[in-house]
Amino acid sequence: MCITCNNTECRGTLLHMAECTSSKTIKKSCYSKTLQFPLGSQKDIIYNIFGCMKSEDCRPFNETATLSNGQYAEIALQCCNKVMCNRYVKKVADKNDRPLNGMQCPGCLSINAKESCSSETMVRCHGEENHCVSYTGQLKTPRTSSSTVSFKGCATKYLCDLLTGASKDGTDILAPQNATEAECSCAEFPAKT
Repeated sequence: MCITCNNTECRGTLLHMAECTSSKTIKKSCYSKTLQFPLGSQKDIIYNIFGCMKSEDCRPFNETATLSNGQYAEIALQCCNKVMCNRYVKKVADKNDRPLNGMQCPGCLSINAKESCSSETMVRCHGEENHCVSYTGQLKTPRTSSSTVSFKGCATKYLCDLLTGASKDGTDILAPQNATEAECSCAEFPAKT
C-alpha cells in the first residue's frame, strides 16, 4: 500500500491509499516527489506527488539550484518499499546544511519578467551545483503555470537539463514553457587575486 496524492498540500483528507502490487516480473515501489521553487516576494511554488511506480523506474534524486538573495530551488524523488512508507513529505534542506563547493555563477531573479534579468551579483554554489543556469520563461507544475520568470544562478546538471529541455525526466512536476532563454554552462571557481 502506498500513499497517493497530487497536490500542493498533501495532508489529511487529500491523502489516499492505493495498492502497489508487485508481480513475479514487475516489482513496484512507493515514491514521493517534491518541488519547491521561489517566486520572489510571492509564495514559493511547493508541490508534492505521492504514488506507486515500477521499482526500476524509481531512481532517487535531489537536485537543487541557488539563485540570488538566498533563494533556493529543489526537486527531489524518494523511493521506498514498505507499507505507506511514502507518507512523509521530504523537508527542503536548509541552505546552511548544504556545503559551499567553491564555485560561483551570475545570479538574479525577476518575477513577471519581460526580458532576461541582469546579473549584478555572483551566487556561491552549494553541494553538487556545478552548472550556471540562465532561464527566462514560464514554469509549469501539474496545477499551475507561473507568470514569466527570469533567473540566473547555480544548478545541478540534472536541473539544468530539465530547464533547457535536454531531459524530459521530471517534467511531470516541473516543466519549462515558452522559454525565450534556457542556457547552462559550467560553473567556475573565482579567480584568485
